[in-house]
Amino acid sequence: MATIELLRGDITTLAVDAMVNAANPSLVPGGAVGMAIHNAAGPELAHACAMAGSRRPGDAAITPAFRLPAKYVIHAVGPSWQARGGEAMQLARAYRNSFALAAEHEVRTIAFPAISCGMYGFPLEPAASIALREARRASVERVIFVLFTDEAYAAYERALEGKTEWISIVDGGIKTKPEVHRDGDLHVAAHVWVVTPDGSALLQRRSTEKENWPGYWDVSAAGHVSAGETPIEAAIRETEEELSLRIAPEELEYAGVAREEHVLRDGTYIDRELHEIFVVRCEVEPSELTLQRGEVDEVMLVPLDDLRAVEPLVPHEVEYHLLREFMAARSR
Repeated sequence: MATIELLRGDITTLAVDAMVNAANPSLVPGGAVGMAIHNAAGPELAHACAMAGSRRPGDAAITPAFRLPAKYVIHAVGPSWQARGGEAMQLARAYRNSFALAAEHEVRTIAFPAISCGMYGFPLEPAASIALREARRASVERVIFVLFTDEAYAAYERALEGKTEWISIVDGGIKTKPEVHRDGDLHVAAHVWVVTPDGSALLQRRSTEKENWPGYWDVSAAGHVSAGETPIEAAIRETEEELSLRIAPEELEYAGVAREEHVLRDGTYIDRELHEIFVVRCEVEPSELTLQRGEVDEVMLVPLDDLRAVEPLVPHEVEYHLLREFMAARSR
């Protein structure tokens, strides 16, 4: 995992392997960071960008750094915030593609500005959360986020603590998890069923500390798809967090999507979700799993045919139907 640092200052002064320019699709100077980087690099950088051609939001390109105290400039094209949906994924892709180029060019230290948070208007708090999440996944040794204002620095400090979960709502926009359930916004969750070769499903008993369905038996692992995250990524993350069970993307089999709506806690908790449902078929020993405190109290294996006899069971009726159909089709 990369070492992550926050710095209040001027990105053009850093002696790093690569510094990132928050670029527009044509790679010409746009906002303040881009202008500063081009001015410090000299006219050769503009020529190199012209030779590289245009990019779409979420893409990135790499050029020499010329007169800058770095080897490379990575030009990351962030999205312009419209609150129409999709911008969070584009921002995450801009970071991922930047880190991919860094790995390809053996970059060990890299400096980022707050991509899309200036004239492109991406909300600062969720943007910081997305940036920090992607940095934690990177293969470089050191990531420096260079923030231009005290407000940005404070937002990245909060994101570094990781206490706030930001969720993309289906009709556009990004909200915190409490706001989503307060307002009843439709959002996406990843649900993972762990099924053994003999046809038993792993169930988790939800922690009694949970706001919704405390103490009920539930799907093996489940959780919100965070802003800028794919359902597959969320499925892998939630399974490891809740059960300490590491799975690879190719182990996930897609079983379908179920829409559910529940109003709980005297109307103060509204759950409107699209469940992206995955199945992982593997041997599992419940006693060997490390359960996430505050999320999962215990687990057990139950034959699929006996699933409805479990009490109390979270009423995922459509999901249980899809699971039975999926497993029946695979057994033919």
